[in-house]
Amino acid sequence: MKVEILAQGNRVRSAFNGVEIMEWREPDPNRIKVGPSACSFTVSTGEQKVLYKDIVVETFPKEDRLLTVKK
Repeated sequence: MKVEILAQGNRVRSAFNGVEIMEWREPDPNRIKVGPSACSFTVSTGEQKVLYKDIVVETFPKEDRLLTVKK
């Protein structure tokens, strides 16, 4: 499974296994703040174990596109 998130200014896009699944824009620029990033997993019942592998964080990417999505 491969997940990609591209957040630039008020626009956030994401892809799952090479397919773009979401694009969202924050309409209120006052809500955009600098802060930490986090990965989380929510489950309704029972204990779960989640492993993250090969996480890459890039600030100010050279390209304005989701790299895993084929054109």
